[in-house]
Order: sequence, then C-alpha cells, then structure tokens
Amino acid sequence: MTFRICPPASARRGFVVLGLATKLFQSMAAGKAIVASELGRVIEQSDHGRTAWLVLLTDTDARASAIHELAIARDLRKDTEIRARRPAQGDTWRQNSGHDMRAHQAVTEESC
Repeated sequence: MTFRICPPASARRGFVVLGLATKLFQSMAAGKAIVASELGRVIEQSDHGRTAWLVLLTDTDARASAIHELAIARDLRKDTEIRARRPAQGDTWRQNSGHDMRAHQAVTEESC
C-alpha cells in the first residue's frame, strides 16, 4: 500500500509553499492516491474524491479520516490512483515548474 500525503503548508499572509503543486502533480503522474490541503493550484489540479482527497488546511480530523479511508479501502485507493494518473499524463515538469516560477515572481514583486 502506497499513497502520498502532502503536508499542510503555511498559508499565513497569503504565502503558500511554492512547489507543492508540482510535487502533487508528480505524485499523480506516478499513480499515487493523494491526501492534500485545499490550496491554490492543488484545487485546480485535483478533483476531490476522484483524483485526490482534499481537506481544509486546519482540519486535522478530516486529514486523518481521509488517510484512514485510503489505507483501509483498497478498491477506493486503486480507483483514485488510476484516475489521478490520467490528467497528469499530458503535462510536463517544465509546464508545472514554470507556473511555480511565475507565482514566485508575483509574490516577490508584491513584497518589494
């Protein structure tokens, strides 16, 4: 049994860890079932309950429940893995990292 749990990221003052969405997409391309926080591009790249299990950043009970559900429900986990791989197949690391770089530039420009 393998699946990915994307750690909660810091979202205070509008800051979201850059690269998290890229790591999520890499895990999807590898066909891993995912539990992640509902943040930025993670929401755009995922379909809750189909390609990933999304939880609120601060909802530790929901995170634990999603992890438990995927751990015990083999068929659900396998279906999620298959569906997660499909949208990631046509995308590239270069496309995703480019988005992260643009987001980084926007954050940097706002803080200057």
